[in-house]
Amino acid sequence: MVHSSESLLPAVKVDRQGKRCLDYRAILALSLPLFLNSSVQAILNLTDSWFIGRLSTDAIAAMGALYFLILVLFTAVSQRPANGKVSRTKLSFLPCDVYSFLV
Repeated sequence: MVHSSESLLPAVKVDRQGKRCLDYRAILALSLPLFLNSSVQAILNLTDSWFIGRLSTDAIAAMGALYFLILVLFTAVSQRPANGKVSRTKLSFLPCDVYSFLV
């Protein structure tokens, strides 16, 4: 069975026998920028917490409370359909997400 190169995923290659297999170099090339982005974001979050923590414990508590509210707001906005039509499946996830953050 021969696959066209256009229908393959980025990390899939076809060997000499025509079998699909994983291209580990492509997986690494695709995942490395995401790993670096997450690492930089974590360092920035720790730095922000350290600077705000030097102000007071109330400042850290306020930051944690606002983070939760912003997270809920972003979750609600991201669940909104782009075409204006309400989808029951997309909206059903929002209360579950909010509930999981509360627990």
